[in-house]
Formats: sequence, C-alpha cells, structure tokens
Amino acid sequence: MSRNLQPSASSQRFPGRSSLVASAIVGLGVAADNVASASEFFRHLPPDTGMAFVVVAHQPSSSMAIAALARSTPMKVTDVRQRTRPRANHVYVTSPDDGLEIEGDDPWLVRRGPPFDSSPIDAFFRSLAQQRRYGAIGVLLAGTGTVGQRGLGAIREQGGLTYAEEALVADFVFRPAAIAREIAWLGRDRSLGAGLRRVGAAHAPDVRHILRLPTDDREVLRAEQQSLTTVNEELESLLDSLDLPMVIVDGERCVRRFTSAARRMVNVIASDIGRPIGDIRWNVSVDDVDEIVRRAVDSGTMAQRDVRDRHGRYNVLTVRPHRAPGSGQTGAVITLVDIDAHAAARSALQSELGLQDAVTQQLVGASQVADGAMQLLRGICQRTAWPYGELWVTRSGASVHLERMALWSPLASGQPKTPAAATAPAGGRAIAERVLGLGESVWQYGGWSGRQKWQTVFACPLKAERAVGVLVLCDRERRPRDERLSARIELLGRQIGVWIEHKSTEDQLRRHEAEYRQLSRGLLRSQDDERRGLARELHDSTTQHLAALLMNLDRIGKADKPLDSRLRHLVTESRLLAEQCVGEIRVLANGLQPPLLDEMGLVSAVRWFVARFTERSGIRVEVEVHDVGRLAVAVERILFRVVQESLVNIERHAASPTAIVSLAVVNADLLLEVRDQGRGLRDGAAGVTDPPPKTGAGILAMRERVDQLGGEFDIHFTDHGTTVQVRVPLQERDR
Repeated sequence: MSRNLQPSASSQRFPGRSSLVASAIVGLGVAADNVASASEFFRHLPPDTGMAFVVVAHQPSSSMAIAALARSTPMKVTDVRQRTRPRANHVYVTSPDDGLEIEGDDPWLVRRGPPFDSSPIDAFFRSLAQQRRYGAIGVLLAGTGTVGQRGLGAIREQGGLTYAEEALVADFVFRPAAIAREIAWLGRDRSLGAGLRRVGAAHAPDVRHILRLPTDDREVLRAEQQSLTTVNEELESLLDSLDLPMVIVDGERCVRRFTSAARRMVNVIASDIGRPIGDIRWNVSVDDVDEIVRRAVDSGTMAQRDVRDRHGRYNVLTVRPHRAPGSGQTGAVITLVDIDAHAAARSALQSELGLQDAVTQQLVGASQVADGAMQLLRGICQRTAWPYGELWVTRSGASVHLERMALWSPLASGQPKTPAAATAPAGGRAIAERVLGLGESVWQYGGWSGRQKWQTVFACPLKAERAVGVLVLCDRERRPRDERLSARIELLGRQIGVWIEHKSTEDQLRRHEAEYRQLSRGLLRSQDDERRGLARELHDSTTQHLAALLMNLDRIGKADKPLDSRLRHLVTESRLLAEQCVGEIRVLANGLQPPLLDEMGLVSAVRWFVARFTERSGIRVEVEVHDVGRLAVAVERILFRVVQESLVNIERHAASPTAIVSLAVVNADLLLEVRDQGRGLRDGAAGVTDPPPKTGAGILAMRERVDQLGGEFDIHFTDHGTTVQVRVPLQERDR
C-alpha cells in the first residue's frame, strides 16, 4: 500500500475545522481493469482544488490498483473503513467488496456491504445527487460499459454536472485529462455557479451556501449581468484580434457583428449594425451578396465565390449559415480569405503545365531535329514572353562545333526561321559556345557584339548525358534575374537535350540505313550485271569455242587416212566430253541470265525455267498466270530472280513433291506467289507457335530486290508448307 494511503480518522478529531470542509464532492466511477484512466485524471488534477474525490470501482479492485492510484496524485488517498467526513483535497476509496453512500446534510461517507440493489457506482451517484443536488459532480471513466449511466442521469436531474469519457448521457464527454482541467477550473472559481446549470433565484439557500453563491436575488442578477458583460467583451476582443474580414448577419440579413479587418474589405462601420448587408457597398467585386446569403441560409449549405478587391487581389467569399443558440432564428457568417498567393501559384502552375504540354507536343510530333527545333523554339518564346530566341545544336566531326538549327522572332509573322534564312550573329554563337563550355545557364546584360539592341540575354545548356545544344533567349528590355524562370528552362533543357540526342541518333541510324541500302542495291546491280556479262561470255565465246572443237573432232574422225582403233576411241570420247561441256555451259548461262527473259518476257522465262527445274529435280511445278504481259525490264529481272531463288530453296529445304508459281494482276499491283506443300525452312517436328527460322542470304537478297521496286515481300511458314508472296506496283509496262 502507498505511504499516503491511510485509514480514515474519526470525525471527532477535527471539530470545527471548517477550512477542511470540501467545497464540492466529486464522484469518480472507474473500472477495476482500467486504472490507467483514473491515473491520467489525477495526474492532470491540481492538488488544491478544495474538493473531495470519491473513487468507486465497477468491479472488485485489487490493492495494487489502489496503490497505483495513490502514486498518481500528491493528494492524500484514504481507504474508507468507517463513517468518514469528506475533506478538501482528499481522495477516498473503499475496500474491494464494499460500496459507499453519502448521508446527512453535513455529509458523511458511509460504507455499505453487499448485497447491492444496483452497481456500487450507480448507488453512490444517486446518493450524491440526493444529498448535494446542484453541488453534485459525477465523473464516469471508460471501461464501465452501461454501469453508472443511471447514476449520471440522477445527478443531471438534480441539476449537477456530469462528465464522462465515453457515455453520451453526460453533459460533457472528454478525455480524463480534459475532465481534470474542467474540474480544476470549477475549483478555482469560488462562485462555482458559472459552470453549473440553472443556477439562479430558484436555488435553495442551503445549496447556495454550500456552493458559496450569492444569497440575494439582486446579487444573482448583477452577477449574471457582469458575467454576460465579460463574455461580450471577450467576444468583441476575440473578433477584433482576428486578421480576417468577418461579418455576422441575422435571419433578416442585417449586420450583427463584424471584425476590424472587415472595415476595409466590406466597407462597414459601427453605425451599420442593424443595416441590411445588401445596402453596403463592398470594396470587392461582388454585387449580389444579399442574394448569396439568402440562398445559403434558405438551403442551409455553405456558398463560396472567388472575388477580387480594388487592387486586383483574389479573395474567396464564404457564406456559412448558422442558427443562434436558444432560438430558431437562422443567420450567416460571411468571411473573406485572401488567396492571391494561391491564385498566383495556381496560375504559375497552369503556365508551367501549358509550357510542358506545348513542348511535349512539339517533341512528340517532330520526326527530325530541324523540324522540331523550329516549332519548339516558337512555343518557348511565346509562352515565356521572350521576343527573340535561337536554338543551337552540337555537331560531331573532326571536332565538336555548334550549328544554329532555328531562330524565332515575332517580326517574322510568328514563324520560326531556318538557319539559312538569316545570318547567325557572332554574339549568338559566342554566348552559346560560352554556355557550352561552362555547362550552366548564363544571364548577360548589355547585348552582344553586333546586336546591341538586346539588353537581356539568357542562355541555357541542353543536356542529356552530355551537353548537346544551347537555348538562347533575348529581350530588348532589361529583365531582372529570375531564378524560377531559370529552373523552368533548365528543366525543359534536360528534356529537350534527351530529345535532341535521341533524334540525332535516329537521324544517324537513318543515314546509315540509307547508305547500307544504297550499297546493297549497288552490289545486287553489280551482281546482276556480272551474271549477264558472264552468261554472254559463256554463250558468245566459250560455247563457240567448244562448237569449233566439235567440228575439228568431226573432221579428224572423217579424215582420208583411217585411224587405228585406239585413236578412234579417244576421238569419240573427246567428242562426248565436248558435247557435255557445251550442254552444261548452256545450262549455266541460261541460269545466270536466260535469253528468253529479255526476248520473250517474264512469263515465258518462268515457264522455261520451271520446265528445266522439273526435269532436273523431279518436283512437279504448276505455273498459274492471270492477265500478265510484258513488264518493265527491271521488274521482270527481279521477279525472275525471286522465282528462281524460291524454287531452289524448295529443292534444298522443303522436301515437297509439288509447288505452285502464281502470277496475277490485283488492284493495279502484280502479285507473285510461290507455294509448296513441304516442311519448308521449319523443322517438321516444330509447332505452329514456334518462332520463324533464321533466314539466309537468299531470302535477304530477295527482300532487298523487291524493296528496290517499292514493293512488299512476305514469307509465311506453316506446318503445311511455305509461301513466298511479292506485291509490286505496276507503274509502267513494256509491251
């Protein structure tokens, strides 16, 4: 047990010591398993309130819980074991199985044992209400559930004060610390009537005496008038201290009160109290304030509107309806809040978002740096109000140098100029090279060499992983250094720098691709020329030589002098070899460049090649031709090569017994298809969902040849065969 927890002494030991009489008795209902709330209450309670505190537990409590309660307050904690008179600044508790009640006008604490008609808390609260009436104070902490709420109701019925941590039947629902501060305030106020309900002329003399209230009705009225005057003065002081224009109107929309800040904004003075709010000429841009207030009061909802004062500053006008306490009359509270800083920030944000959107649109829509640079520069200059701008981009070669991609001026009808449209001033290049070397933004005043009209120049590097350009903005007027603008442009500069680097890489790739295609086409043309030349040489020279050799061998065989059998046999073998060479060379020459292709056209050459291919490979090939005549020489040569390469691939890879070659004119395009029914270039065991096989040089060459004609080349692999499809636009046709 705590050292300040002692048994109570008999009342006869303190005869006539009125200084120890408690000004009020506070009943405290707690749960035995929630001593923490009671400890919090007493920790925040001053030890000199002049009140007595009686703690009643909902369930039997342990001595350890009582000891914890004793440690939380410097007041003396007494375990009530006999009839005890409550004294000021004391805390009283009871034994675990007993309850407490109050008896007599000169109150005593009396212990009651079980059985109980109701809970110990309800029983003590009812006895407190009956004996103390208006002077009763009941506190119910958390954890008791519904226990104690009937007792609180009894105290309320007698006019006492009730507090609770959770129960809604109390006058006030606070945390334990807040309840302690309220009770401390009551203890400091010696009248104690300012915090009680219905304190007035109807109070019994004994209650007024106990609570130290005035006993004369006139004194009561004067006290209440003084209290009302004090409250009014405090309210006026509070309103005057608010740096917020506020006007309170009644149900008739007449002025009741206003703050000092409202004098300037609302143009209201003391003589306007009672005047309709609509008759006052406000110093802000609002003409229908009376209608706004009427709609807000009638609907019971808050109304807001953005207005501007005479200086152009933005304010938000708010009308909140309210109902006066104790009456059914509805009024409204009108406030004005300066939001000019917020409006400026919002405008700046909208401007920033607009600039970002404009830059993004230009960056996304441009295909090349030169095209995007011109539109980009115009958007930046127009949205940031700079009358002149230049965009410089680095070019790599033997050395890194700057090239002006665009310049913009509103004098040029709002259209950007290309670098060729105007000569680059030396000053623009000089400041761009300076910024590129420094790697940071530069503000320059006084113009540049040869361009003295520019009084303010701002240059910002365009960075990606490295500096890839410089943005230069110029103005004829002297502008103060704007760090916010610098930050905005630098942020854009990083985005533009990444875009320039990306587009430069794309341009470089396009150039390399064009060079590759040009080289590839040149190689294919050279290959075709070499084939034609070789075929012509074989046909015109080698074949003729072999023909002469055959003629000579025939002459030897028909000579007048007969040959012996051995020589005759050698001549016969030589003739057979020469004839075989002639046939192979003829086949080789026709494969390199069949004479029918130039003489009779594509269809005849294809039929001839298919017949020879079927004879050699054993693959039956069907040729389907639909309305195809002579074509341009380049078209016929390339399409023949496609047919030739496709059939060779079928022979080598497809293992197909048949094939189909189809030529047709569809929608002014020539459509060529070569189909087989074999496994094609795909492994026969693979599924249809497998990726296409790696194509060889032959397919790449076919694709490149068709691309030279502006056509389309597709190859489809399935489990049922392979299809090569070529579509070429017919621009002209050789007849």
